[in-house]
Amino acid sequence: MQNRDGGAEFQLSQISNRLRNPAMDKDASGLAPKQCGHRTCPGFFRADYVCLTKERSMALPRRAFYSLNEVTARWDCALADIAGWASVGYFDVVTGIRWALCETRTLAGFVSVSVADILLMFRRYETSLPSGRVKSVRAAGEADWCLITDPEDGIEVMLADLMIRGEDVQRFEDQHDLLRRPAANIGASPRYNWDDAFLAEILTVHEQGVPATQAEWIGRIQEWFAMNTESGDVSDERTIRRRLSPAWKMLRTSA
Repeated sequence: MQNRDGGAEFQLSQISNRLRNPAMDKDASGLAPKQCGHRTCPGFFRADYVCLTKERSMALPRRAFYSLNEVTARWDCALADIAGWASVGYFDVVTGIRWALCETRTLAGFVSVSVADILLMFRRYETSLPSGRVKSVRAAGEADWCLITDPEDGIEVMLADLMIRGEDVQRFEDQHDLLRRPAANIGASPRYNWDDAFLAEILTVHEQGVPATQAEWIGRIQEWFAMNTESGDVSDERTIRRRLSPAWKMLRTSA
């Protein structure tokens, strides 16, 4: 590490001395420079370095994109709900592409995708496909869809590649007051011990692998509730499916 005037690099012994004796870093006026306190700062040992870390300690901007799995967890909904809302215009589902030809026009980068093309990835009650092929896309800021002509069979997308813009997520939450709804059972004990149920399933999946079907996994969780609750009460299939859906999609995609 060098001084700005091109001086020789500090030796380890000099750095050690400076740590023990900060007075060695006095400038020409005889005054020791202010210490920024950030040891990761590239100029921590340099007398002529001005650290702006504290002056620039502002908040990070909002997220630019959220994955669909993140949104389902954030809104406590199913992927089928996300697809439905996107199809009627509440927001766009976007992905990034290397290139696509629409007649004579070339598109690249982030584009909106037609949910109708990949609807089989968003089944509510049956096993969804891990991927789909998009034929209709829309460039950012445009209202009209364009049909991909090259590649002829469209572009394959995986669930993990699909996102919603951060500004659309924020607007949707503001419009529907999603983050300000009071919890219905504040202070009340939960009816089902979901944490323990899923911890047990994590161990089972680790030892036995992912179940062959989502229905099998749901049945296994219902059996756990029946065996591990005093009343023997089990959660309904729809609720378990909604909670399992993000994990099931990711595990099937990576299988």
